[in-house]
Amino acid sequence: MKSIYDYDNNISVITTPNGDKVITMNSEIFVSILNHLYDAGLHQESKGYQATAENTYKLWGALNDKEERSVK
Repeated sequence: MKSIYDYDNNISVITTPNGDKVITMNSEIFVSILNHLYDAGLHQESKGYQATAENTYKLWGALNDKEERSVK
């Protein structure tokens, strides 16, 4: 059995014919990425990088929103 946090084996990147990237991963890695993004935003804020922090939070929010809408 693969470790759930084995990033090399549990993340796939596929390029579509029009050049878009499709990333697949297990749910544990997805949550880990969300947590890291949020922590990165906090760190950026603490360093005074407000614009970068705001952009990081927007990315976190978009991914979090998409994930919540995908759960059935």
